[in-house]
Amino acid sequence: MGECVVTSSQQHIRALLARGESYSSIGKKLGRDGSLIRQISLGKKPGNNLTAALSELDSTGQVTHPARRRATRRGGLAKVRGHKGEEAQTPIAPATQRVQPTAQASSQPAHLQRSVPVGRNTLRHEVNRHPSGWEMHRVTVPKRVNSTNRVEGDKIIKDVVDHARGQGRRLDATVWADIVRKDGSSARIPVRLGGSGGYTAQAAFDAIENAGGALGWVGTQLSRRYPKGSYKSLTITSIDIQTWP
Repeated sequence: MGECVVTSSQQHIRALLARGESYSSIGKKLGRDGSLIRQISLGKKPGNNLTAALSELDSTGQVTHPARRRATRRGGLAKVRGHKGEEAQTPIAPATQRVQPTAQASSQPAHLQRSVPVGRNTLRHEVNRHPSGWEMHRVTVPKRVNSTNRVEGDKIIKDVVDHARGQGRRLDATVWADIVRKDGSSARIPVRLGGSGGYTAQAAFDAIENAGGALGWVGTQLSRRYPKGSYKSLTITSIDIQTWP
């Protein structure tokens, strides 16, 4: 039988585990899923592209040069497997990695201009329908977490996705959230969900069910872009959902 070869990536992961790290914590520091780190550790994946970052983490306890993301032949970012109930997603590239912009899927219409929501955060549901078949729903909810109208807004979002699911549509979303940064500055920021081709409405509905509600699902998506500890507070104020046949 051939001798099992231990790669450099495996050695670094095992050293980090021995010092109390977990697959999940290593993955977070590298911007990768913990399950991938586990597969590399077990020799199921080579992890050659992470060797330099793992070496730096092993020796210094931090990562200052994130590993590059896999690229497609056209120079765009290769999608990564989504979590249960979600489609594959395009990851965020490190600042040092140049990415060739890719064209949107031909089945997806041009995006509607989405202005920053203004005014008081009261419950509102605004709908814009286009003759070509796309629809844009803006659902605004109160910022107070235990507000009755925030719960109603959650139901409205779920109903919009459920209706799109019944028609076999695809969708994407832009979440608007109020963020208070560690330095005390604040802003209302947009966060795009769905990648260039969006989700099937069925996949989005399943993810909402798994998360126990629409705002819970959206909050999970936001937490992957803005991990806890990187801000003082982050509150969802509204969501724009665009659907198309």
